Amino acid sequence: MSLVILSSAAEAVEYYVNPSGSDSWSGKLKQANTQLTDGPFKTLERAKTEILNIKKQNKFTENVNVNIASGVYYPKQTLNFTLADSGMPDKAITWKGDAGSNVVISGGIPLTCSKKSTGIWECPFNQTIGTSTYFDPNRIRGNGPKFNLYVNNQGLQLARWPDKGWAYIKSPVTAKTQFSSLQALPTFSGTLQDAQIHTFPGNDWFDQILGVTSINQSTNEITLATPSTYNIAVGRRFFVQNILSAFDAPGEWFYDKAKRKISFISPIGMEPTSVVISSLTSVLTLNSANYLNFTNLSLQNSNNTGADILNSNNINLNKLTVKNHGGIGVNVYFGSSVKLANSTIEHVGSYGIKLEGGDRKTLAASGHIIYNNYVHDYAETLLTNRGIRVDGVGNWVQHNLVANGSGTGIELKGNNNLVEKNEVHHVCMQASDCGAIYSGLDWTYRGNSISNNYIHDILGYGLDKVDIANKKVTYSSPNGARGIYLDDAVSGFKIFGNILENAGGRSIQIGGGRDHYIHDNYIKTDQYAIWMDDRDTTFNWTVLSKNLDAMPYKSTLWVGMYPELALPMNNYKWPEGNRIENNIVVTNQKTAPTFHYELPVKSTIIANNLVWNSAGSDVKIEYTFLESQKNGLVPWTNWLTENIETGGLFEDPCATVANNKLVLCATSAANKISFDAIPADIGLLPQ
Repeated sequence: MSLVILSSAAEAVEYYVNPSGSDSWSGKLKQANTQLTDGPFKTLERAKTEILNIKKQNKFTENVNVNIASGVYYPKQTLNFTLADSGMPDKAITWKGDAGSNVVISGGIPLTCSKKSTGIWECPFNQTIGTSTYFDPNRIRGNGPKFNLYVNNQGLQLARWPDKGWAYIKSPVTAKTQFSSLQALPTFSGTLQDAQIHTFPGNDWFDQILGVTSINQSTNEITLATPSTYNIAVGRRFFVQNILSAFDAPGEWFYDKAKRKISFISPIGMEPTSVVISSLTSVLTLNSANYLNFTNLSLQNSNNTGADILNSNNINLNKLTVKNHGGIGVNVYFGSSVKLANSTIEHVGSYGIKLEGGDRKTLAASGHIIYNNYVHDYAETLLTNRGIRVDGVGNWVQHNLVANGSGTGIELKGNNNLVEKNEVHHVCMQASDCGAIYSGLDWTYRGNSISNNYIHDILGYGLDKVDIANKKVTYSSPNGARGIYLDDAVSGFKIFGNILENAGGRSIQIGGGRDHYIHDNYIKTDQYAIWMDDRDTTFNWTVLSKNLDAMPYKSTLWVGMYPELALPMNNYKWPEGNRIENNIVVTNQKTAPTFHYELPVKSTIIANNLVWNSAGSDVKIEYTFLESQKNGLVPWTNWLTENIETGGLFEDPCATVANNKLVLCATSAANKISFDAIPADIGLLPQ
């Protein structure tokens, strides 16, 4: 993969922008002159216009730097960069905040508010919002506000019942539109036409927000305005939001449409100094733009996306803070050689970073790179979205920290993608059946590497027990999360050099997939270290077949790249061709199994793994041989007599993990299996 480095050469045209400037000035002075007749521009839009002017005059002969002074900028419209605003290979255009400054570009509208009673503030609101749709209209419906409220840079919650946590579904009345509540519904006064339900209707891996038709206190039932995606099920979670009568707790807000007024209750201990509502669809959009740099900027307060990079090439986004957005932090859609580096993406309603690029049929790589970013507190509205989602060919995700997220950490789709040297922890905080790193549902996702990552403290949150008779529903954590989750027969991954500590209920799961190579990983767990299954009898293989037929997997290009994919399958329902070698597994389980294998004997290779139980017990394994349906639950040393796994050792590896590093003592038994050293530079790097 080639990487174009866009740097600002010494020779460059310099422009300056400052909130105290004037758009009637030349923009060529950093500060106003003593006569106040010239100085910096006041707005970013004016700087954009000036660059267009020098191009029209054929004066674009060298690099251009737009130097932006500290302050908050409120552009009237999304800052949209197109081909006309682009640089060239030898003449990049750089938009940069001054060193050490705090340059905020806000897609919001500041409000003036007054205190009405203890903790309650009111803000007249007559402005027009820049967008009239939700960022994900398929999953968010109803008549709630299409904007968010931020007080002192903190997002507030629409007035809701219950104030914290969840209520639970007692029983469905209809399959997808009506249910009864386990808790007694309070009396909701006023109109319900704007009320919404946030719910996980049928499972713990998909949530949505839906409008309400009616709330009946006498029957304790709620009727939805549109059907839920999954069938409504007993014990599942919900809360009601955007109800005036529920406006009663610190950190809540309500929009009175009729009175054109926003009210909020300050979070405990907070005196409001800044109140902003999100307005613009996006703060920054690049559409078919090229050779542009953006650095040391803070993009805030959009209703959808902080930065949209569409069909653009050779773009560098460096040292950005992208925060407080209704939807996605940074969205990269096709184009090539877009690099997002050394940035922080936080407090977004959906994906932290969503990236798609490359051509799967031709296997042309995008050259996109996500490097050394801190992604946290993502999926705050749609709780099951991802910190980083990558789709396509030849995308690199390196040295990022993904943490404190409601849903999956990193999702990987496509071919020849690299997820390397990242740290992922405390994700899946509101979801179950999810993973720190996840991929699924395609035999043709080949050539992907998940290597040298540190994955730890992966918990998950999900339904545990339902006792309707005693009006008790129990959700638990840890519940149902995985470390590296190869779901629904996804195939052909290389998983190596990873450190997994307390990485969910299954540190590495092969969910029915084929041709995976899992080697030289360090796994420490009190649950399952490695799980391989052949999917249950209800699994629908039709999607896998359609995805296979959609790709030219028998072409010369694909056969040369992925020869196993073109070979006949002995049994398409079996996880054939997997290799598990040279891994270190440490457990403290005394009775429960550490390994779960449902495998075809003829095509599976398991060899040279180092296994240890720090509790002084043997290690247990449960297995099924798919050809003979022979199964058992046995000590690992007995398992070796089956001659499926060869070269295994039961010895103390003498290993510790500290500061994202695996340290092996000089006499470690890992030397006996020729365990490859794991790099010491995992996670965020100093800037």
